[in-house]
Amino acid sequence: MQKKLLLALTGLFLFLQTSCNRSEQDEPRTCARNFCQAFFNFNYSDALKYCASGEAGWLKVFISNLLQEDMDSIRHISVTPQFNIEDITYRGDSCALAIIKVHSVYYFDTIGRPGHFVKEGIYNLSMIREKGKWRIRTGDLRQNGK
Repeated sequence: MQKKLLLALTGLFLFLQTSCNRSEQDEPRTCARNFCQAFFNFNYSDALKYCASGEAGWLKVFISNLLQEDMDSIRHISVTPQFNIEDITYRGDSCALAIIKVHSVYYFDTIGRPGHFVKEGIYNLSMIREKGKWRIRTGDLRQNGK
């Protein structure tokens, strides 16, 4: 009887330990997905919620420099942006880099110039663990290839 109880408790402990680890590993992916969902659908106020504190400045400058031409283009977009998180590489326990593959996104890469459609691209998204939660670092999506 005691062996069965000990075996059951050991199994429960291992199950809970594995579940917690899986949850911690999913958290950066969830943060990246939520940020990209908001960012590529022009919901910048929601995108700001996923930025690290004190590092949302890039996104605020970005938003304040949108041209009227950009706003007109955004209103007429009929294609739904798509993205996929290809990989997340960890750099220690508090930094990560998410590789995002995008399809049909309207992207602004230069302040003062109108945006353009990216049919397919790969972006790097830096992340940092802040107060136990993963956040986007600077919100800067840098394109690194097609």
